[in-house]
Order: sequence, then structure tokens, then C-alpha cells
Amino acid sequence: MNDIEIINNLEIFLSKSSGKNISLAKTTKIGNPLQFTGCMLDEQERIITLCILNYGLNLENIDINCLCYFLKQLTNLKALRLANFKIKNLESISEISKLEILALDENEISDFSILSKIYQLKELSLSNNLITDLKPVLLFKKLENIWLNSNQIKILSEDILEINLNIIWKNNILKDGIFLEGNPIENVPIEIIEQGKEAIKQFFNEEKTILNNEKIEKIQIKNFKVIDEIELKLSKKITIILGNNGFGKTSILQALAFAILQDNAQDIKPLNFEPFISIGQKTSEFKVFWNKDLFRNCNLYSTSKNTQTGSCGSNLILLTYGVNIFTRYNEMNYTEMINKIIAGNEKLHNTASLFLEKDDRFYDPLYMFNLFELIEFQDEKNREQIRQIKIILLEKLNFLLPKEIQIKKEKTLYHFFQNNNKLTLQHLSEGYRSAVLLLTDILIRIMSMRNRLQKYDSEINELTIFDRAFGILAIDEFDRHLHPTWQLEYLSKLRKVLPKMQFVMTTHNPLSILDREEDEVLQFFMDEDTKKLGIKTYNGGTKQMDVVMVLLKYFEVNYVVSQSYRKKIDRFYFLSSKKQKNDTQINELKLLQEELKNSMLNELEIPDYKYHKFIEFIHENNINLRNLENTNKLDFKSELWKSLTEKIK
Repeated sequence: MNDIEIINNLEIFLSKSSGKNISLAKTTKIGNPLQFTGCMLDEQERIITLCILNYGLNLENIDINCLCYFLKQLTNLKALRLANFKIKNLESISEISKLEILALDENEISDFSILSKIYQLKELSLSNNLITDLKPVLLFKKLENIWLNSNQIKILSEDILEINLNIIWKNNILKDGIFLEGNPIENVPIEIIEQGKEAIKQFFNEEKTILNNEKIEKIQIKNFKVIDEIELKLSKKITIILGNNGFGKTSILQALAFAILQDNAQDIKPLNFEPFISIGQKTSEFKVFWNKDLFRNCNLYSTSKNTQTGSCGSNLILLTYGVNIFTRYNEMNYTEMINKIIAGNEKLHNTASLFLEKDDRFYDPLYMFNLFELIEFQDEKNREQIRQIKIILLEKLNFLLPKEIQIKKEKTLYHFFQNNNKLTLQHLSEGYRSAVLLLTDILIRIMSMRNRLQKYDSEINELTIFDRAFGILAIDEFDRHLHPTWQLEYLSKLRKVLPKMQFVMTTHNPLSILDREEDEVLQFFMDEDTKKLGIKTYNGGTKQMDVVMVLLKYFEVNYVVSQSYRKKIDRFYFLSSKKQKNDTQINELKLLQEELKNSMLNELEIPDYKYHKFIEFIHENNINLRNLENTNKLDFKSELWKSLTEKIK
């Protein structure tokens, strides 16, 4: 390095500041390096800032060690920028001891720990390098800002939180700290990093409490929308919530999401919390228990959510869905979603749909599978993995769909096939379309989380993710618009695909609660005395019931026949109970008996809500009618019998 070609076509700009700031760009030809550093020998001590940007300057072969030797002659150099020099070794730069600002963007640096020798360093920029480890930041004593954007950092170490620097994702001139945008960080969700250091601390604290497949035992809710105060005990497998419109079924699912989500989670960040707090109250309260030692206690204020105590929930899946599900078809960014599925590092919580009146951000599976085919063809390196993910998603989705509607590939494209008719998503009925979008989203979200879940279960991979995924799946009116034949098998199929998930659902459909255990169906009711919501369960559940008994018991309908037919039944009961009948009444009774006998009910006992409540009352109060000599021994004027009268009015 002894000729003028080392530093070529450089223009020197001297500022008018008290010191000298030199920027070297591509116009003026300087002499040899000795001329460069001594070009204004009498002003060397006044040079404070030096910037050399190697863009179009052909400086790729410059000897950085030699250059730094001369730079050390600038005894008051405080700021240095060397960009695009393919710098790998930083030893010589670390000897420029008085630097306070150093920018080495767009080089080939992988380890910057040696720069901690520059004791006065306050600002360090190392964007667009090959750095994979954040821990060297701990070595710097006076650092105020460090830019590490667009490197190869995958792990955000908890140790970094010990230093007095903010963690910042996007560049912000108003903030100081560690800037990380553009790194492929895997162990902390980007949405958590965007919230800053405190959110990251909370995330790490919760990560220490691994739930190990624990299921939520109960949730306590206070002052949330129409709910004054209530406690729900949840089944470890499936909890289905029933109740009249306006009783707060959707509110339960929303409260569950609020209780588990991070305080500044992206899904709830845009929300105005005021409408969720009961009128006249200042805060809503939630407490979720996995067991007596594992819980979260949260408060919701008009402008913020605050987790008071508890340390669990962040390491389980939380998927919640509202009622109105739509898609924008080909306007969705399918490439981005497929890349997330392939990477498998997406956040574990996805709840936004539950808080929206309409959510049109769902993916058409046909577009998805057709694009999978293209990406599989183009990406030779990951072709086998992409093909395997596509096949698994397709198999699971077809299993969940009714047999008469399946997704198949014909020639080069995927289509829905119904009774041998080739269809698109637009051709499907609203009920089928909504269910297809929902089921597709559940599958692709869980597949896209698999690598993040591996830290809790090392056996999770593309093949095992659905069998081993653990967390909560909550769906509002999960069976809406579905044909009865699909309603009967819908939930059972979901359970087979996701056996370790805990399901919390709402419904208005009696078919969907058939074959359920006692603790799996919760019925909301309004207490007539307190005017507050209560919860009922029934001994034995619905395993021994038909749909008629479910309607009478769980939905409390008064009858399951048409009004005109009901009038005939009531008249039949009335005439049958009369001890003295005239000829007209006798003939009328015979006609009614014949008509009812020939009905679809035939000789089966007519389902009757009042009769059902009477039998229920007898059992609840241990009244054995067979041991009574006659009904005269029953005191029908007692308070006990008055309560029955009120029930069956």
C-alpha cells in the first residue's frame, strides 16, 4: 500500500464548525496515504469527524489496518464512519481510542466485542453486517445507542435487559437504546419487542413458568360488560356455554382473551377499552387459574390493561374467533403467510377476530394450496419440507370438512369437489364458506407456531404439531350456519385433530351439545331474585339424552311442536284429566287421540316441558310417589310445591 490508488477519487469537505468534519466521497484525487493524513498537517488536531463511504470508489482492496494506522494520527478524532469496506477484523479500529461515535455499517463483521476497548464510545452503528450474538453489548460501559439493524440475530438474550438501555425495534430519533429491526429473532415475538423493555421482561418472566400442558381450571370475571361478577369452572377438554342472547356468552370468551394476552398485545392494542368496562365502574377484573399456584390476575382500565400478579400464559396457544368471518380472496398476502408457515416461528396468540364486528383477513385454502405448489417447485433447498407441510395441512383440512365437500388437485390446480362438481370458495354456501375459512385459519396458525413451541416440547415438528399442540381454542357460535349432519361431528373431529387443546365454545344449537359430560356444558341463566347471571350444570350431562330432551332441559323451550299442534296436545290433556265428560267431549277426545296417535310422535309420550320440570322436581326433593298410599298425604300448599308452581307456570 504505497501508491495513490489506495484512496482514489475522494473529495474532502471541511465544515464551518469549531472542529473539522471530513467526508470523503468520489471526485477529487488525493495523493498517497501520507498525503491523505497529512494533507492539512497543521489542522490534524482539529479533525473531529471522518466519513468514508465506499460506494463506487473501488476501495474494496484497501488495507484497513494500514488505514487505521494513519487514522490514529488524528489525535482528536471523535467520530468515524467506514461503510461498505468488507471489514471483518476490528482489532485495528479498536485502537482508535478516543472515538465516541463509530459507524461500520454494511461490512462483514460477525463479532464486535473487541470494540469495547474504546472506552469513550457512546454511539455504535453496525447495521447490515453478519452479527448473530447480542451479548457483546454487555461489555460496553458508556454506550447510549447501538444500531444492529438487519443482522442475523435470532436470540434476544435475557441478559441484555440488565443494562440501562432500551430495546427498540423500529428506528426512532426520539429514543435511545439498542435498535434491532430486521433481525430474524425467534425466541421473543416481534410484537413483544415492539412494546419495549418492560414487555420483554414480562415475557421472559412468564416463559419461566412452563405450563406443561396444564389446563385452565376456572376464570373469575368482574365488572366486564353485562357481567357484574361470575366464576366459571372450565372442563379440561371442552366447555360449551349456552344462554339467551345478551347474557354475555361472547363476553366470557373476550374476558378469557384479555386475561391471558400480554398487556400491550397487538390484537388488543387498537381497542378502546371503555366499552368493555361495566357502566359505572372504573375497571374490569380477571383472574385465571391453571391450578392454585399458577394464575394471572389482570385489570382492564379505559386506556390500558395491567397484569397485577401471576406469571403464566405466554407459552400456550391462544386462538379466539368471532362470528363474522370473511376473506378478501386474492387480495390477501398469501406469499407472506406461506413463508410464515414454512418458518414456523409465529406468535402463539391470535385473537383479533373476537374483537371485530367483521374480520375479512382469512385465507382461501385454494389460493393457499395452489401457491404452495409454486413455492415448492421454486425452492429446491426446502422442497421436501414445503411438500410435507402442504400435504399435512390438506389431509387435516379434508378430515375436518364433511365428506361431500373435499379439496382435491385436478391437473395443476386445487378445487373444492361436491358431488363431482368442481367449485371455488365463492361457490360454497355461506355456512360452508365461513367454516372452511375458520378451519383453515386454525390449521395454518398452529402449523406456523411449531418451532416456537419446540422449546416446551422437543418432539414437536411438522408431523406432530397437531397431536402435541397445547393451549386454548375459543370460538363464538362455533357451529353457526352448519347443516345438522355436520354439527353432529364438527366438534368431535376438531378434538381428534387437536387432542391436547382446551376448547371453549358458545352455541345456540342443541345438536352440538349431544354426548357431552356433565362439566362440559354451562348454562347461563338470569337469577330472578338477584337479577344477576348464574351458571347451571346438570347431573349426567347429555350422554343419555336425545335432542328433544336437550331442548327441554338445557334450552328450556316449553314445547317442541308447532303452536297449532300444541293446542291439540293441551286440549287432549285437559279432556283426559276430566272425570266427567259429556258426549261431545268424549267424541272430541277420541278424535284427538287418533290424530295424535297417527302423528310422527305415534305412541311415544308427548315431550312436555311442564311434565319434565315436575319429574325433575320429584327427583331433586327425594319424593317417592310409589310409597305414598295416596296423594292426599302431599301438602300442595307448602312452599316447596309453590316453587314448583312458579317453575311450570
